[in-house]
Amino acid sequence: MEDFRGAYLRICKENYIEPQESVLERIQSLAHPDIISPGVLDLTSYTLTIGTCCALGKALSHDIGFSEMLLTDCMLNEEGVKVLLSGLCINTSLERLDLRGNNLSQGSANALGHFLKENHTLKCLCLEWNNLGVWEASFRTFCEGLATNTGLESLDLRNNQLNYVGAQELALALQSNKTLRSLDVRWNNIGLVGGKALNNAVQHSQTLVKCEVTGNNLPQELSNSIEQSVLFNEDRQLHDSMNRSRTKILAQEINELKHSKRKQMVEYETEMEQSRAELSTTKKSSLRKIGQLQNALQENKSGLNALRAKLDMTEASLALAHQKAQDQEKLIELSRKETSDVVKNYEAQLRKEREDRAATEDRLRMELTDKQEKLFSLEGEFADAESKIKNQQHSINSLKENVTQLKSDNRHTINTADQRLDEERRRQQQALQDQANLHQKMMEVAKTEWDDTERALRKRISELQHTNVDLEEQLSTQNANLIAERSNSDEALRRLRSQLQEEHQISINQLNERLRLSSTEKGDLQKQVASLSSEVTDAQAMRSATTVETEGLRRTIQSLQQQLASKDADMVAEVGRVRTDMQRRVNQLEEECMQHSTLREKIVELETKLGDQAGHNREIIEEKNKEIEKLSENLRRIEQEIDRMREDEAQRAAVLQSAIMNYVQGSKFRTHSPQI
Repeated sequence: MEDFRGAYLRICKENYIEPQESVLERIQSLAHPDIISPGVLDLTSYTLTIGTCCALGKALSHDIGFSEMLLTDCMLNEEGVKVLLSGLCINTSLERLDLRGNNLSQGSANALGHFLKENHTLKCLCLEWNNLGVWEASFRTFCEGLATNTGLESLDLRNNQLNYVGAQELALALQSNKTLRSLDVRWNNIGLVGGKALNNAVQHSQTLVKCEVTGNNLPQELSNSIEQSVLFNEDRQLHDSMNRSRTKILAQEINELKHSKRKQMVEYETEMEQSRAELSTTKKSSLRKIGQLQNALQENKSGLNALRAKLDMTEASLALAHQKAQDQEKLIELSRKETSDVVKNYEAQLRKEREDRAATEDRLRMELTDKQEKLFSLEGEFADAESKIKNQQHSINSLKENVTQLKSDNRHTINTADQRLDEERRRQQQALQDQANLHQKMMEVAKTEWDDTERALRKRISELQHTNVDLEEQLSTQNANLIAERSNSDEALRRLRSQLQEEHQISINQLNERLRLSSTEKGDLQKQVASLSSEVTDAQAMRSATTVETEGLRRTIQSLQQQLASKDADMVAEVGRVRTDMQRRVNQLEEECMQHSTLREKIVELETKLGDQAGHNREIIEEKNKEIEKLSENLRRIEQEIDRMREDEAQRAAVLQSAIMNYVQGSKFRTHSPQI
């Protein structure tokens, strides 16, 4: 409070005002909060001069921390009140002003009206024991300031000589004022007319919850009406505050639900981003693996071509007998028929797969498994054909050995050819194994393409989950993309099938080439047979010896056939293992699809819960609106009752007024009758 004291002394010095010692002592005592309440400037019963009021007004205009100012019984004159209130007009910290017992009159009422127009932070104004109601024009100015004020909540006008005109002006001000909650007009003389005006003002007021009218010569019924109106306003404000609190609670709950929903959506988006990142990484690794597989496929193709060239050279170099040529023709014819059957079956299977491809998305997995099984069966048939070719090669070898026995002089050359043939057999087995690996890689490529399709579908599902407004448009777009991807996958499958057909066609062409070469060799062999026919007679003697060797060779062939059967069993086991692996991967994909469907169901469930909560909130709001309508109806009914009571009071007042007039006229008649 030293700042306020210094400001007060400085202002007194600048304006050549002699500071009052009593006021300085009082301000000095404010520095002791144990004795005087902090924030309260109490100058009760201090006689303040005009200069002191001017200095205090200027000092208080700087918002020095006083919230309450007590100027009771200070004998303020009009000039002092004007200069003091002019300084308080711009003060924003003062909340209570007490001017009781200062005999305020015309000029003070005008100053108070101007003060209420300018200052909107004062909450309580006490004007008890003054004379504001004596001058009606000045009090009208005061009421105009009260009507425009937006901060005052309590006004005390007790013992201010208010009459019915002042009460009417005050009632007009109350109809415009929206903040006043307490009004005290006790011990005035507002009369019946002023009481009715106040009653109307209280009924139209939305904020007034306290109105004291004792000592104003009002009928008991009018006082009760004012009291009931005030109580009704209090109940209405209480109900409004409860409604506001409930509305605030509902708004908080709605905000919490929105926040939780937003948080869940952020979590879902984070999970989707993570899954999208994982899918992108797996896609990159799959593309890298596909490139590696393609490189390996190119290497295997080049190796297979080299092996085929070597095989052609080896077959061209071999000299076969007439019987071998005939057997080879038969075997080649059989192999051609079997190959053509395999090709026809494969083409029929391809046609069936094209037809099945047009089925719905739910049957794609079943069709994929069927195709894999059919492909495995084709691989088995191909392996059977290869085994038949091997058996034919074994029979060719046996015939070659017979010819070798007939040609004892070329035995060394035939042994060398046998070694080459064994090497070629091993190479052919390696080529067959490479062919099987090639088929497996092709199946993996097809499975990779299917995985890419599945990933694309999952990506679209995640995009659908993030869409709330343009759902139908995005759905149509995704359907179009799905159709395009299906066409792409069909195109890729057709390319693979065409590639397989080309490879089979190449193999058929190679067999035809071999047949042509064998036909050319047939003529050479016929010539050799003619030359060897003379030697056959010489070899008849050696037949008995060669039969024994033939039996040994037959047993060897049987053992080789058993080994080949064991290898075929191993191949079948390997195919079964690959099939189980593919089935396991398909099951994993189905589980992932089930997880995504579960996530979609959860999202739908959360959206349903949110809708239910919104519906519940709407029901609560409708119930509150119904309650408000009921209260409005009660209010209208009460207003009707009040209007009826007003009419009754008006009738009673008219009857009373007529009775008084009759009484007055009768008294006048009695007064003048003796003179007559």
